[in-house]
This record gives sequence, structure tokens and C-alpha cells, in this order.
Amino acid sequence: MMTALPIFPHSSQLSLPQGPILTSAVHLFEQSLRIAGCALLITLPIIFVASPLPPTFYLYTTLRQLSIDFCLRCLRLIPHRSMQHLSLLLRSFFFVHYTAHRFQTLIHELGHKLTSDLCFEKARAYIVFDTSQTAYTYSTTSTLSKWGKLLGSASKVTLVVALAGPLLSLSVSLTVLSISLAALRQTPLNDAIGYSLVASVYDVVGHITYALSTHLLNKPYPPAHDFLILEQGGIPTLPIVGGILLTTWVIFQKQLNQRPKAEIQKPTSEFICV
Repeated sequence: MMTALPIFPHSSQLSLPQGPILTSAVHLFEQSLRIAGCALLITLPIIFVASPLPPTFYLYTTLRQLSIDFCLRCLRLIPHRSMQHLSLLLRSFFFVHYTAHRFQTLIHELGHKLTSDLCFEKARAYIVFDTSQTAYTYSTTSTLSKWGKLLGSASKVTLVVALAGPLLSLSVSLTVLSISLAALRQTPLNDAIGYSLVASVYDVVGHITYALSTHLLNKPYPPAHDFLILEQGGIPTLPIVGGILLTTWVIFQKQLNQRPKAEIQKPTSEFICV
């Protein structure tokens, strides 16, 4: 989940830093260090709820985030306003792609784990991550709990478990999307809004692609493919994709139609989403 944290001073500007190039570069590097720290913080929860990755992985991803963010932040040294927005867009994308997406995957897998633990006796569900940002949830599904029995057979519970992952992740992302668009009506574009918007859209597009992959690509899929499980259980994925698209469109329409028609102000304060 992406939550805005005002970790930068309010005097920090998205616009071109003032002063000599070296001073500006040092200022940008300090901001990138904070971004890298945030990237490490939102990756660490994997240690507590999933199989831990090697320490070198966390070091590598932190240094990668630091270098990418600093290089893209240096675009702000080019004296053109479009470069400020391009820098924000690219930084948001790479932060989400390399870091926040792993946290979104964790939320997805937590949906599977929590539902499995609730519906099966002694499920002992656990999440396994690998270094390619792929994750799986494993559990014992032999005996239904009292909650699982309310749903009926074990096959129906399996469908609920498969659906719980995308449902939890998309619920969080669409909520963040709505909040971010609402904030954009009141606040000039900053890192908090930019990162949140990109993260939300990234997750929505990722789940749509995930769902459509059962129809568009001709390749064998693992048995753990959520939407393949739903298809085999009699729940078609195309209506699900339609529902995701419709919900996203409604959120955009509702928020953008209420947006003031005045031109967006120049970005002022800088934030980071964690």
C-alpha cells in the first residue's frame, strides 16, 4: 500500500534547485538517500511475513534504487520545466517497478495467506519470495475450518482463496488511486501524488495483464495461477477484467470531473510515498 509520508522539508522544491551545480547535486543526492532508505523500509516486511531473502539482495536493491533515483533526479538540473515532470514520472515508475511492486505483491499474497489460514484447519500458509519479485503462497488444505465449511466444499474455498489475493491488492490500489486523484484537486503535483498514482495504475494494469494472460498467451501456466484456478472453477476472468476497468474508469471520472479547470500550479513541496 502506498502511503504519503512528508519526509522532505517543506522548503524542498520540485523545481530547479538554486545555487551552483555541485551544491544542487549534493542536495539531490541527499533526497535520493532518503528514497533509498524508504525503499529498504518497505522491503523489510518480507522478513517477517515471508521467507527471508539473502542480505545481499536488500543491499543490492537499496543501492540500485539510490543510483537510479539520483540519475533521474539530476534531470532537474536541466533548466526546463518539462524536465521536472519527466524526472518525477520516471522516478515514480522505477520506484514502483523495482521496490513498491514487491510490497504490492506482498499484499496480494497476504490475501491468499489470510484467507487460507481462516478457511482451513492448521493451514500453516507461508509466503515465498524470490529475487525476481515473484511470490507464491503455500498452505495445507486438507480440513476445512468452521469458516471454510460455511462456504461449502473445499473446491469452493479454493476459489475464494485464489480470488482473495487480487481482491485485496486491487482494493488497496483503487483506494489509493481515489485518494491521490482527490488530493490532486487540492494540492499541486508532488512526489506523494505522483508515486501513489503510478503505483496504483501499475498494480491495476498488472492484474489486468495477469488475468488476460490465460487467454492471450499460449504457454503452460503453473497450477497456482489465480485466474486459471478461477477459470477452471467456472468463474470467467473476462467479466472480472471488465469490472476492474469499470471501477477504475468510475474513479477517474468522479475525481477528474470535480477537478478545478484552472491550470495546475507549479509543483512546490516534495514528498515520498512509502
